[in-house]
Amino acid sequence: MRQKGASDPGFDSSYNVIDDISAVESSDINYEMIQRVSSQSVAKQGVRRALIVATDFQRGMAKIYKVLSESAGHNFEIFEDYDAGMDWVMSSDDD
Repeated sequence: MRQKGASDPGFDSSYNVIDDISAVESSDINYEMIQRVSSQSVAKQGVRRALIVATDFQRGMAKIYKVLSESAGHNFEIFEDYDAGMDWVMSSDDD
């Protein structure tokens, strides 16, 4: 899915990103899967990336993803509130 989106002529890898995984219920997610997804990012380094979570499980997985993403140069934060995540993603780099 990521690669398909990246091949779209309208895709811009410098856009900030907000991902809402608050409805995800699968416990099939493991470290290797998170590591693979974080290493295949199509976003440019430094863009703001917000991840919206609702449960302790999602937060735990998001923290692993954050560490792996930041080591690859991404600016990543985790939020429980969609509006707060959107505000952060839309704010300037000087905030």
